[in-house]
Amino acid sequence: MPGEDEKWHEYWKEARIKWWEEQGLKRENINIYTTPKEDLAHYAKACYDIEYQFPHGMEELEALPIAPIMTLATIPRRRRK
Repeated sequence: MPGEDEKWHEYWKEARIKWWEEQGLKRENINIYTTPKEDLAHYAKACYDIEYQFPHGMEELEALPIAPIMTLATIPRRRRK
């Protein structure tokens, strides 16, 4: 629903953390990095990176951006040009 993107962003962040825990990763080693506005991709309104502290160091597991549907719908067309 329009105007509910932040609520759903939080929901998916928690759902993805839970999924990673179900895969065997320890919650205490999971870090959520909030991307500063000046570092966001051109299509993103906000972005969380789910990171994990492995024995060899911190690595990003996945990024969870808020991206407008209109932007997502146009990405394939832009690539075809």
